[in-house]
Amino acid sequence: MMSRLLMVLGTAVLLGELLAICLLRYESAAAIQPLTMGAAAVCGMALVQAAAAGPKGWRWWVTPFGLLHWVPFVAYAAAVTASSRLAPISAYPRTAEEAWWFAGLAIATGQIALHARARRFTLAMLIASLAVLMPGVLGPKSAGDLSGRFLRYSSLLHWGAYPEVGLLGLLGAAAAVAIALTARTWALRAAAAILAVLFGIVPFAVNSRGAEVALIAVAGWLVAVVVLRGRRRFVWVLVGVACVVGLGGGVAWRAQLARMAQANGDAQATAAVSSRTEDWRVAVRMIAAHPLLGVGAGRYPLEFARYSSAPPQNHAHNMLLHVGAESGLLALIPFVVIWGRLLWITLRAAGSGPWASRRDAFVLHAMIAAFFIRAMTDQFLSSVHSSFRTTLLMAMVLGLAEASVRPGPAPEGDGATQR
Repeated sequence: MMSRLLMVLGTAVLLGELLAICLLRYESAAAIQPLTMGAAAVCGMALVQAAAAGPKGWRWWVTPFGLLHWVPFVAYAAAVTASSRLAPISAYPRTAEEAWWFAGLAIATGQIALHARARRFTLAMLIASLAVLMPGVLGPKSAGDLSGRFLRYSSLLHWGAYPEVGLLGLLGAAAAVAIALTARTWALRAAAAILAVLFGIVPFAVNSRGAEVALIAVAGWLVAVVVLRGRRRFVWVLVGVACVVGLGGGVAWRAQLARMAQANGDAQATAAVSSRTEDWRVAVRMIAAHPLLGVGAGRYPLEFARYSSAPPQNHAHNMLLHVGAESGLLALIPFVVIWGRLLWITLRAAGSGPWASRRDAFVLHAMIAAFFIRAMTDQFLSSVHSSFRTTLLMAMVLGLAEASVRPGPAPEGDGATQR
């Protein structure tokens, strides 16, 4: 009875924070307090659940699997903090705080969502909340959008510019494709396929090139995983091919629009590639010059001019290079471990265990892979308008992924998480 009550309370707190992250319609600074209060409540609830589990629950945290759950997060946040202390003047002074929120919320979500029902309901609400955001793309644009790239929408202002909006559509599309590939009924396959198309339209509609490429790449990867794992049912392959063909049609539509303004489009694309390659070179130079703790958390734009004569950029346009440049290898190594480990264990969990748990793991693997691929050409954590929201959102996704492969407190039928 106590375990069930704690599950309900913990899930309610988790869902409240999720809805605040996605739907709270305030500017970034004004939203900090309610978002941090919600994250703190999630962390507190996780401690209550861990304490209620007794000695058996606590012992898990010092097993090899348990250590890999929390140590990389803490090591990453500690390295970012050390880096920020060495260089206190920062363009983004909350970088170290956000690293700790990222670590704490991911670990706490992994504790709260241990029950399969809690995890599944939270994952469903995550996809639903992204879907609720998407119609905002049809709303009024900012008067400052002079390039036709949908810089801001009044209803999505709290998420920043078109890269963030494209990212949200990408995450939803990846999840929907994964559901379509693993669904067991025609109704669910059809609903997921329709949702995948609607989510997939968003990156093309807002002209987010990075999200377009990431969406095609992750859709192809998911189809390949399904086929190579021996699940060769005709309908699964058919659904996968349909998703890829639909995305290909979106690419063709996007190319047609580009041809209508070829000169301007080519110039923009060339400038984007040139700028990013220079940003990557600058980040590599920073890592070489300051390998352990980087140039200082939040100092990439301030240090840029020392390494290049190009116009300064806010971030390195690559998540891994940005972390390495600002906080060094002491932060980059555990950061890579976090992403690499969760990509691997969710992929492995998608091939074994009860069907419902396999599906959960596959959907979360899709979202993590989509974000990771997209982050190879941009940095969404701690360096943009909506970075705190994105940091908390991805922390919850990583925590749900951890919960999907971690032993649950008790079997719950087909959806139980067991190892």
